[in-house]
Amino acid sequence: MKLAVFDTLDSDVQSLQAFRDRLLLENNNKDSADVLNLFKAYYWN
Repeated sequence: MKLAVFDTLDSDVQSLQAFRDRLLLENNNKDSADVLNLFKAYYWN
C-alpha cells in the first residue's frame, strides 16, 4: 500500500475525501477498514 499512497496523488485530487476515495478505488478497497478508520481518527471523513 505504500506506493499506492503516492500513486493516488494526482492533480485532480483536490480534497482529503477525494484522496481517500481514490486510494480505495485504486487498491480495490484493499485495507478499506484501516483506511477509513485512519481518516475517521483524524476527522478527515
